[in-house]
Amino acid sequence: MSRIIIEGHTSLKGSQKDNMELSFQRALAVTEYIDTINFSNQDKFRNKLLAAGRGNIDANKAFDDPKDRKVMFRFQFKREDLGQVFKNKTNN
Repeated sequence: MSRIIIEGHTSLKGSQKDNMELSFQRALAVTEYIDTINFSNQDKFRNKLLAAGRGNIDANKAFDDPKDRKVMFRFQFKREDLGQVFKNKTNN
């Protein structure tokens, strides 16, 4: 199954618990916004969305950087025959 992971991030400002909640709420707000857009295959697309909070895990550890307060999209693709592709490559 392919997925679109919407990751919320925070800076170092605030507690770890609060940052995890805030980052998840950021990601969730984006998924909810996408849900308001009407397009074909919307149900199939919606089933591929996953909201994830990353908190301040990837934040700049040197200082509170506003650039760390963001939402990122990560795409995961699964190819059903990927194992066979690698097997064929090693046998050639």
